[in-house]
Amino acid sequence: RIAAIFREMPPEFLRMIVVHELAHMKEREHGKAFYQLCMHMEPDYPQLEFDLRAYLACLDAAGR
Repeated sequence: RIAAIFREMPPEFLRMIVVHELAHMKEREHGKAFYQLCMHMEPDYPQLEFDLRAYLACLDAAGR
């Protein structure tokens, strides 16, 4: 199920996920330093994270 979601996901969301996971290599917790690092790598990170959450909620509501 997860693999299918990633195959159909917009590339911007995949980039956000990669940035998120890369940031965890340096910052373990979701604190201020973590989000600063994410925004250093991807300036639109907050918007992309919001959009990804909305996208996943829509998929969930549609039963996908």
